[in-house]
Amino acid sequence: MTNPIPGGQVTTADLFRVLSAIQSDLRAITGDLRVAIVQQAADHQSVGDHESRLRIVETNLTRIKAIAITVSSIAGVVAGAIAGILSALGKS
Repeated sequence: MTNPIPGGQVTTADLFRVLSAIQSDLRAITGDLRVAIVQQAADHQSVGDHESRLRIVETNLTRIKAIAITVSSIAGVVAGAIAGILSALGKS
């Protein structure tokens, strides 16, 4: 590995240049972290919204099944009544 500082001496200008580069890198990293934090918060909120929608569907699933059974039963009764009426009309 070669020494980037000629003569092996470290001056305050060298230190300042290195510290400036480190600050620049830290600013870039901080910006990237801010973006990542915002994206993570949005993803977390999206997952939370998805979970709440699933809970609503699961909660209403029993009601939906009950409504389907009721409608099927009513349809069966109406079909039976219509068949009885048609049968009675056919015998007359």
